[in-house]
Amino acid sequence: MEKLLRFDSRSVLVPAPAGSSWQPANTTGRFQKFEEVISKEPSSWLRLAHFLVTAYREKGDYSKAIQVEEKAASLEGEDLDQVKAKYKDLREAYGRDGPIGYWRQQLEWSKNDENNPMGLALLYARVGDKDEAFRYLNLAFERTPIELAGAINENAGFDSLRRDGRFQEMLNRLGLGK
Repeated sequence: MEKLLRFDSRSVLVPAPAGSSWQPANTTGRFQKFEEVISKEPSSWLRLAHFLVTAYREKGDYSKAIQVEEKAASLEGEDLDQVKAKYKDLREAYGRDGPIGYWRQQLEWSKNDENNPMGLALLYARVGDKDEAFRYLNLAFERTPIELAGAINENAGFDSLRRDGRFQEMLNRLGLGK
C-alpha cells in the first residue's frame, strides 16, 4: 500500500487479473489510505477502484465491491444501461448464493477470456473447480510464468488449491517449492 501511495498523479495502475487478491496488513488502515489519497486527488478514484474492489472483497463486503465495480464501469464510459443490467445480475447472484454466487457470475463473464489464464485459474479456484483451476494454472505457467510466480503465493484466490499436490508441483515448476 505504501508504494501505491508514492505514485504520482500520472502513474497508471495496472489491474490484477479477475479474482485476484490484494492483502495489506489491516483492513481499517487500507480504507483510510484509500480515502486519504482520494480526498487529496479525487481523480485518482478510478485508478484506485480495482484496489478498492479487492479490499472490499477481502473484507467480505461484496455489496460495496459491486457498488465500486459498477461506478468504475460507468466512469470508464461503458453503456449505462448495460452496466446497470450487468451489475443487477451480479447483485442477484450474490444475494441468492452469497460469495460463491458473486464468483460464479464473475467467472461466467470471464470464461471466454483465454488471454487471461491466471485470472481464469483464480476464478475457477474461487468457485471450487480445482481441475479447471489447475488447467488454467498450467496455461498461465506456459504463457506468463513470471506473472504467475509473482502472484501464486500471495493471492488468497489460490487458497483452496494449496493443499492439493498439484499446487506444490506448480510451485516446484516455478522454482518456488520448499
